[in-house]
Amino acid sequence: MQEGEAVEITLGAGGRFARHDAARDGTVMTPSGRWSIADRDGRWLRLAIEDGAPRRACGLLGCTPVRMPPGATCRYRLQGADTLLLEDAGGRIVLRRAG
Repeated sequence: MQEGEAVEITLGAGGRFARHDAARDGTVMTPSGRWSIADRDGRWLRLAIEDGAPRRACGLLGCTPVRMPPGATCRYRLQGADTLLLEDAGGRIVLRRAG
């Protein structure tokens, strides 16, 4: 995650997730799929990406497909009832419960 990027993740009770990433330059990516927890050797949150947008990136030389990664695995830690910390090789994200 880059500094200034806004990230929102919805983890549904049925194991579905939706993520909305907005970069400072206005670029938006919205991967979605299934989430699961693995607690062996620590606490890990696995996001298996099944769909996402945008599907194409267009510029002066035409359009190319955007390939979503198959998923992500992050170490997680709960801090109280309203804060979730996610950490992977790209850095740390602090998420707070909405509402």
